[in-house]
Amino acid sequence: MSPRPVDKEERKSVIATAAISIFREKGYTESTVEEIALKAGIGKGTVYEYFKSKDEIALRIFDEFFLHQEAHLDSLRASHKEPSLALSDFIRTSFDGIEIFADVIPVYFEFWSSGTGKAMGLNKRMSSRFEKLALQVNKFLQKGKKLGKFSSNLDSAALSGVIISSIDGLRLYYTLYRPKPKFFSRQVDELEKVILGFLESRRN
Repeated sequence: MSPRPVDKEERKSVIATAAISIFREKGYTESTVEEIALKAGIGKGTVYEYFKSKDEIALRIFDEFFLHQEAHLDSLRASHKEPSLALSDFIRTSFDGIEIFADVIPVYFEFWSSGTGKAMGLNKRMSSRFEKLALQVNKFLQKGKKLGKFSSNLDSAALSGVIISSIDGLRLYYTLYRPKPKFFSRQVDELEKVILGFLESRRN
């Protein structure tokens, strides 16, 4: 029986997952490709078949994490949910996997502050990610305006950026302070109430 062909994307994800573990333990700067390979259960040379450097592995981690959020927004929009329900789902599910986020973001800041991230276009990637998410949220808001669920005078483009910024801010808060789960859940609840309450009040 011939061996199963290697799924390149699956192998890249395995390497990225191993890298997160090593970066969390030792920090980005002090980690090595050798350690990542050992954690992934493969040879160092195999890692280099998929990534040219440790920096490329870090970019893969950021891309994977944020592309998942974009894909989830797409699926919510395709589900044809009532706009406020879809927005509520997005706010709540944005905090799924918060522990992984809390591991990834310190790596992001270390990578960015090293100067290497800037050289590899990290700022542009993150700016693009923000714009894509805000555009998707704006579509929810625009749909709500058309259906009469939200005020016709709502500045949906500006508000969509505020919503993404608020979610990112609460995620960063969790990363820095690691609040107790129940308290953090209450904070997510309040964020949802503030945003949806504002939309409801503007309609009236």
